[in-house]
Amino acid sequence: MPRIAAILALALALGTMSALADDPKPPAPMPAPSWKNGQRITREYCVSCHNARTAPTFAKLAQNPKLTDAYLLKGLTDGIPVMHGNLKMPPTPLLQNEVRDVVAYIGALRD
Repeated sequence: MPRIAAILALALALGTMSALADDPKPPAPMPAPSWKNGQRITREYCVSCHNARTAPTFAKLAQNPKLTDAYLLKGLTDGIPVMHGNLKMPPTPLLQNEVRDVVAYIGALRD
């Protein structure tokens, strides 16, 4: 009987260790937002509209107190309704860390 208990205990321990080994690793933390990368992204992808003729420049956007970081994070991901007309800025194809970089860039323009 003690031998059966020892075998069961060993099987239980091996099963637990196997289950722990199968647990996925936690995701790597996202790097801190980079306003410099945000500036690069806006120059590469956004200035065709955000050029003062079609849509406000980023310096102008930074001065709008309604455009909080939380609003911008959601808006860049989901799209932003524009204040005039029925226009809407479409969702961006940016990765989440790139969206955070753009928001950091706009935040740097506020200072």
